Amino acid sequence: MTDKTMNINETLTIAVPEGFQSMSREELKKLYQDGNPDRRGIWDKDRHVIITVSWKQYPALLSALADLKAVARRNQQLTEKGYSGHDYTFGGFFTVSTDSVKMEGYRFSYRLGSIQQSGETVLMKHRRTIYSITCVGREENADRDSKAFREILDSIRVEGA
Repeated sequence: MTDKTMNINETLTIAVPEGFQSMSREELKKLYQDGNPDRRGIWDKDRHVIITVSWKQYPALLSALADLKAVARRNQQLTEKGYSGHDYTFGGFFTVSTDSVKMEGYRFSYRLGSIQQSGETVLMKHRRTIYSITCVGREENADRDSKAFREILDSIRVEGA
């Protein structure tokens, strides 16, 4: 890892691995084809891996009732729908626990043209906000990318936690 960090929504701090750089709003807009202001990203262009964090704040009652496993299942369904026509494959759910937080996640893969992509998404809740953290890269680099992603998840620090 590196000494570089990224602050997300004035709440999360994550380590930025060597070789990664911040993505601009324009790069994120082009990649996701939307103007979501509640998304940050880093990428390593040489290694073809992107890590993004997006978040949504919910009303207090909905946030209190939100079961993170159910949110992960719903998010996975939306991911599958978003990649329809791209040979989407669901790879299973998992739980990540760090010193700072417990997260629920899932693995997936899809084809982008002739390139097989592999990804992982984890969701975490802090107060009224649910964060979605996703790592996507080329299938042949999945083990390396998954290890880097886990290091990033382990580095998460939550303000007020």
